[in-house]
Amino acid sequence: MSEELSYHIKEYLDTNNLTLIKSFPVLWEGWECDDKWYLCKDQSGKNVLVITHHNDPRIGGVYELEDKLEHYRYVIEKTEEILKELGFK
Repeated sequence: MSEELSYHIKEYLDTNNLTLIKSFPVLWEGWECDDKWYLCKDQSGKNVLVITHHNDPRIGGVYELEDKLEHYRYVIEKTEEILKELGFK
């Protein structure tokens, strides 16, 4: 993969024998860091989620992705409400 990774992510993947499959954007309300999470493959071939918190990588859980989706839906709902009040929806 040609994506440039931070030192912390490279070191974490190497130390834990993980192969990067892809990264994807993660949105945070009021936070400019930790803007990507990573789908990786461990030595056994199992897909794992690597997330960061203050640039400190760790294995994440499905519940964290579900929490993000819930928050995204909330933000979309509130944005659509404002658009409606402005007469655009």
